[in-house]
Amino acid sequence: MSEEKVRVSCRFRPLNAAEQNASLCVAFEGPRHVICKTARNPCWTQQLVASPRGALTDDASSLSGTVVASDYYKFAFSRVYEPDTTQKQLYDDVACPIVDDVMHGYNGTLLVYGQTGAGKTHTMFGLHSPLSEESRSLSFNMHENAAGIVPRAVRQLFYAIHSAEEVVEFEIRVQFVEIYMERVRDLLNPTGCSLHVREDPAGFYVENCEMPYVTSTEEVLQLVHSGLRRRVTAATTINDASSRSHCVLNIVVKSVNQAKHEATIGKLFLVDLAGCEKVSKTLADGL
Repeated sequence: MSEEKVRVSCRFRPLNAAEQNASLCVAFEGPRHVICKTARNPCWTQQLVASPRGALTDDASSLSGTVVASDYYKFAFSRVYEPDTTQKQLYDDVACPIVDDVMHGYNGTLLVYGQTGAGKTHTMFGLHSPLSEESRSLSFNMHENAAGIVPRAVRQLFYAIHSAEEVVEFEIRVQFVEIYMERVRDLLNPTGCSLHVREDPAGFYVENCEMPYVTSTEEVLQLVHSGLRRRVTAATTINDASSRSHCVLNIVVKSVNQAKHEATIGKLFLVDLAGCEKVSKTLADGL
């Protein structure tokens, strides 16, 4: 099992056409540190907790800024990924160990958080996630290099299942929901009706939410593909096809060792959060 319970990683996307003529506001210092030029905004400055000049905390879970110069702050993360980081490199480092833990009966969560247009959905699903009309007919399997965390995690799970001992049997179920305007919708149900979140001794659950059994990578990805087509998106001033809802893909792996009469259940939660930014900047509504 991974030693760190919580890892906070920061991925930087490449500059887009509108940004390439602007001066770069970040610099990278090793695999864990990034130096950012501060905005001339009192609200931004007040939100940062400044440490003594030149000091740097080793607490990777802390996002507090450390003053390194009058106009710059240094931040520490579990890992920083520069713009040339590939989808595979990110997955192998961040997601692969968590999926391994799920196969051994642990629960794991991966969530992407950031501003609209930062690359959250690209990181989670891949370049050709079915959010726009021209990409709705594309398959995850057609773009291996651009595949995101979800298709890679599903493939890893089923590879591990096919490689397991014959005495071990598996059951895989999936659930795919979105949260929009404080309502929960089942993305695997075309009716789109709102569902209720309930609690019982085992924890929280979404009442009447479909959770089908699946037997292959292709079957899971087809369900995800169909679910993404039902997800709420809208154009903003930052992104033409912005995800305006949170979506949560839950993959439940139950394994039974017939020889040892042992059973384990691991749950993998893959979360693509909606963009976090000022409404005045994006002119967006929702959530």
